[in-house]
Amino acid sequence: TGPVLSFVVCLVHLANSLNIPFLPLYAWTGLWTSGILLASSFTSASNLVQYLTRFTDEIFSSLICTIFFVEAMSDVIGSFAGPLGKALL
Repeated sequence: TGPVLSFVVCLVHLANSLNIPFLPLYAWTGLWTSGILLASSFTSASNLVQYLTRFTDEIFSSLICTIFFVEAMSDVIGSFAGPLGKALL
């Protein structure tokens, strides 16, 4: 889905900028996430969902939309950055 793809793209960029291999980072992220979800289930943290509003959902959707838009625009602009791109202009 969209949020997972956005998260993985950000994680790939983080791994590249820190010069660490992506797959071990992804595995450790999954282990930490499973630990946090396990702790949340033991403490019944799912009861806090009732306090989330439609506004929270819309803000998160806007964030995902912005990430996709920025990634798409950087790819389009990158197409015109090389020698072939200068010929297209």
